[in-house]
Amino acid sequence: LDVRVLIQTEDEQIIYQKINGRAVRDEDNPSNSTIQSGSTYETSSGKYQYLNKKVVTGLGRKTGNKIKIMYYDVQGTGED
Repeated sequence: LDVRVLIQTEDEQIIYQKINGRAVRDEDNPSNSTIQSGSTYETSSGKYQYLNKKVVTGLGRKTGNKIKIMYYDVQGTGED
């Protein structure tokens, strides 16, 4: 997967989202697949600057022509 999205928030700020990942097709039905992805964000909006430091993990499914991915913010301490 290589997806790029521009999001306009309700307060009219712009957020750029970049999604990279993999989709593994089901053996019994190739139109369905399991999706694993990572997502980063970029914005110049002061209100949403915290997103610039986030990397989130996504897990989801493609069923026919519908895709649903749940994103999880996994925060590490940066320590070994």
